[in-house]
Amino acid sequence: ENQMEVFDRVLRHNIRNDLNLIHGHAEMIAQTASEDVTEHGKKVMEESDQLLESVAKQRDIMELLRNDTTYEKIDLPRELRNIHEDIHDKYSHADISIKTDSTIKIYTSNRLPNAVKELIENAVQHNTVRDPQVTVKAKQTKQKLKIHVADNAEPIPEMERGVLLKPGERTPLYHGSGLGLWLIKLIVRECGGTINFDENEPHGNVIKLTIPR
Repeated sequence: ENQMEVFDRVLRHNIRNDLNLIHGHAEMIAQTASEDVTEHGKKVMEESDQLLESVAKQRDIMELLRNDTTYEKIDLPRELRNIHEDIHDKYSHADISIKTDSTIKIYTSNRLPNAVKELIENAVQHNTVRDPQVTVKAKQTKQKLKIHVADNAEPIPEMERGVLLKPGERTPLYHGSGLGLWLIKLIVRECGGTINFDENEPHGNVIKLTIPR
């Protein structure tokens, strides 16, 4: 296990360094080349950024798998406000709204806010419409907490839904969101909860988390 941890850390370090180098050269090309070549440079920059993000997600997943779960009382409205501020600073073009009762507190995995943040970021990052919209609703009953994250994006591909809905089945992860969804699944499992999908109206996706109290 120690050798695997060292190998994992070194591999991520090397990949991260190489991708940063690729990004730097692509940026120089995009700034100095002709218009047609510039577009290719920008595409290389986008792809290297997505791969860097996947490396970061892989690190989060490995840390989650290695470490024991910590359970604590979560002040969900406060956590959602913090998430909203972080994501709005990063994706100011997106319309993100939070609708929740002001008194929701739940004793569960301390990683639950990370799962919600990952869902919101996925909804923005993989949204191709001009004005991305994400609405987060949270409601608590005596038995459970329900969190719905709705967007106006294209339907989530069936392959990526399988990451969440088919536990134990090995699903190829061709898109950057695949690792993010895998991370969400692991966190929700820590919470003893479930994940479901629905269609948003008039178009888009709704991902529903149900967490027992």
